[in-house]
Amino acid sequence: TIRLPAALPQCFVGFKYAAINATVGATIAEFIGSDKGLGFYISIVTGNMRPDLAFAGIFFLTVLGLTVFGFVTMMEKILIPWHISMKRINK
Repeated sequence: TIRLPAALPQCFVGFKYAAINATVGATIAEFIGSDKGLGFYISIVTGNMRPDLAFAGIFFLTVLGLTVFGFVTMMEKILIPWHISMKRINK
């Protein structure tokens, strides 16, 4: 039998890592072999000596990664409020 409620805390650990790694992986893939996207944009503006625009792109990627991570954390609080890790956070 599958016991999903008992496995959810470990699943959310994986979801949190995946949220950050998906943002990084997609950006690196755009650096390497794309002709559009934020990673491509950052590589172009870096080549054009525009560090202000490159840092703006990096800042946007940071906000995007933190937003996805926060969404996963919020879903974790909603779906497993009974777990001991959530009881420490809610105090």
